[in-house]
Amino acid sequence: MTSFTVGRGVQADVRLSHDTVSRLHLKVTPISDSQCLVEDLGSANGTWVLRDGQRFAIGHEPLANHLQLTLGDYPVTLTQLLNLHQQAQAGAEQPSGADHQTRDPFSRYVRTEDGRYVRKPK
Repeated sequence: MTSFTVGRGVQADVRLSHDTVSRLHLKVTPISDSQCLVEDLGSANGTWVLRDGQRFAIGHEPLANHLQLTLGDYPVTLTQLLNLHQQAQAGAEQPSGADHQTRDPFSRYVRTEDGRYVRKPK
């Protein structure tokens, strides 16, 4: 399995719709069946791991898949992120006629032809 990014932006491989998750928040690189290398990508609200009931900031370090992470205020385990990545890869195999403006149900924004991001119309 290769590296993947996590965030709320359309450029992230795994998208999480939460206000405290940055557009590109985290990079995850699986290094074994039970461990991943986790790197915060300069997120605004930080990436934290819970160990022995205490919260520690993550910069770039290997972590066990079962550990609880917090992306900003969003709690998730690495196992959940790995599963979401597999689902995203399976969903990427859509027919070529898929509408790219509505394909992302998690984002509140769409990219315009000139490259700007604007809020989706309701």
